[in-house]
Amino acid sequence: MLRKKRNKTTDTHTHPHAGNRLWSDAKCPICRQKSQEVVDLKDRLTEREKSQDKMLLLLSLEVDREYLKRTREVEMKKVKAAIGTAMYNHAEALEKEIKRKTEKKNLPLGNMFENRDPGPDRVLQAKELRAGLHDQITIKRTRRLRDKHAKDIEDRELNERLLKEFKTAEVQNHFDKLRRRQQQQEALTEQMALEQMARKREAILEPMTENSFARSETLMFLYQKEKAKQLYQEQLAILKQRREYETRVADMEKNHSLERLALSRKELQKDIQTMKQSNFNTRKNLENTWGVQKVQREQAQAALGY
Repeated sequence: MLRKKRNKTTDTHTHPHAGNRLWSDAKCPICRQKSQEVVDLKDRLTEREKSQDKMLLLLSLEVDREYLKRTREVEMKKVKAAIGTAMYNHAEALEKEIKRKTEKKNLPLGNMFENRDPGPDRVLQAKELRAGLHDQITIKRTRRLRDKHAKDIEDRELNERLLKEFKTAEVQNHFDKLRRRQQQQEALTEQMALEQMARKREAILEPMTENSFARSETLMFLYQKEKAKQLYQEQLAILKQRREYETRVADMEKNHSLERLALSRKELQKDIQTMKQSNFNTRKNLENTWGVQKVQREQAQAALGY
């Protein structure tokens, strides 16, 4: 940028790309544009959005913190109030119990209830009864679990024994089949050797007149045919026997499972009925005991003149 000498009255200057025009120092738009800072509106908006999101997040965290604090204070107040109420009730109960035990009632002379045995504490008796019922339920549940475990072990052993017997029967059948096949092969080999020796003797004694390419209908062929049929029928019988055995084992397992399910259902119904009857009897006994206590207390109060 080329500047001229500043006069006392006017200060002007020129710009190379603006020709020879004179620009005032105070009103030059080019200098004013160069002197201004470059502002990226997109980055500024992004920064503003980030700051707003941060402020909203901090505000929400603060609101949540205040809510949790108030909730905790309310819970603590409830707990303190409950503890105070419980302590007050306990103190009042102890005070009443101490008063009941320490105070001496002025009983009239010849009162028949003066030397009467107060009897067992009903609260402790009820607690003992509840503990005994709980022990009985626990023992019965433990016995049921032990019986179920023993039944499962017995069923598993039975299944393993059946599978072992089935495998043993299969192996025995396989060995029997191999032995029969070996015996049949030895018999066939021996028969073929005898037949060949007979044919050689016949060939030596008589000239061969039969067609060697014709189908043989001799006893050897018929014997082989019968043996093949017999082997096929034996294999079919073994396969049928094995399928019948598998079907029988599956039916036995199914019937056993159904019997176990029916027995479990009966035991469950019996236990439910027993529990209902026990609860009913316990409730009736407690109601009778409470009724007797109420009558005795009313009688004692009437006798004492309360």
